[in-house]
Amino acid sequence: MKISIQQPPAPPPVPKPQPPPPPPPPVPVPQPIPVPPPKPMPRPVMRKLLPHKPPPPAAAPVFQAPPPPPPVAALPDAQVQASAAQLYAAELNARVQSNLVVPASVTMMGLSGTTHLAVTVAPNGSVISVVVTQGSGAPPIDQAAEAAVRAVPLPVFTANMPQHDITFNLTVHLATNQN
Repeated sequence: MKISIQQPPAPPPVPKPQPPPPPPPPVPVPQPIPVPPPKPMPRPVMRKLLPHKPPPPAAAPVFQAPPPPPPVAALPDAQVQASAAQLYAAELNARVQSNLVVPASVTMMGLSGTTHLAVTVAPNGSVISVVVTQGSGAPPIDQAAEAAVRAVPLPVFTANMPQHDITFNLTVHLATNQN
């Protein structure tokens, strides 16, 4: 007799679990293009301009009163005073214009302009007040005009002028190429 032992059939092999499919490659996130920070504007270099000085004349001019009118054809007092005041105003304007210093900021910006001033002068030649009656639109130009008036030495009034404070209206022109 034969005895055979039957063994239960072997269980089918357990399939190995499949590894999960690899994740898809990451989608590259677009990197922003680095933009360099804006360069700061160069700061203007402030240079002190030397005042324009004309070549020295042989002798310093002395402000002298105009000669008195001839006695034969004497003008009335009001006309004499008005004429003397006009001569003084012309001298004042010439002195201010020649004493004008163009500020560095005006030169750098290439500005030019005209400032109208009311200048009150005492009989002793001292400046009582300077008022901008019509500005140039550029404060540095107006300030330069005022500074020129305050810096210029003025002569005393002549004997033919009224002996009280007089307000003169001046027009001061300033341009970059002035000095």
